[in-house]
Amino acid sequence: AETGYIQRRLIKAMESVMVHYDGTIRNSVGQLIQLRYGEDGLAGEQVEFQALPTIKLSNKAFEKKFKFDPSNERYLRRTFTEDVLRELMSCGDVIQEIEEEWEQLSRDREVLRQIFPSGENRVVLPCNLHRMIFHINKRIPSDLSPLRVIQGVRDLLSRVVIVKGEDRLSKLANENATLLFQSLVRSTLCTKRVAEEFHLTSESFEWLIGEIETRFQQAQVQPG
Repeated sequence: AETGYIQRRLIKAMESVMVHYDGTIRNSVGQLIQLRYGEDGLAGEQVEFQALPTIKLSNKAFEKKFKFDPSNERYLRRTFTEDVLRELMSCGDVIQEIEEEWEQLSRDREVLRQIFPSGENRVVLPCNLHRMIFHINKRIPSDLSPLRVIQGVRDLLSRVVIVKGEDRLSKLANENATLLFQSLVRSTLCTKRVAEEFHLTSESFEWLIGEIETRFQQAQVQPG
């Protein structure tokens, strides 16, 4: 009986709590309860369990699955169209961009291993990426450049915003709120997996990027 009474008191005390238009959680007299709903600003009905693919892998398996090798011409000819191949061969920024992507993936992996020291890789996030990705005929060379993949993912994540604002604290709060989602997107849509595992075309990649952004915006909790 005492437990039920305590629960009833909690419900009565919190029934005026609501999400306001600035994203904060406040009660009827405007007292701040929480800066962001659930600390990530995402609605519970829009998220589901997803696996972070980098945490459990050994260093060798991690490199094999995620590191793209732009120097393997035979592999490039088998995977990409002639136009993409010419772009990769003529562009001096290719190696630097791919190396930066690899370093970012490695940093993400280290951060995730600090957050989940037990090795647990299942997290609750919006936008089930694997369900959204549809596989293309792998026998046909892809017309999607690795440089476009890197830039597309970078542009997408710059638009993934939960805490708006240009000041240092707002940017830090947004980075913390979207850390796991950004890590999931980078590890799923890295150049190696997009080219080899998913074999996406330019058209399917552009659709996927737009769909992820739309669904992420829809997943944010609404005021009320």
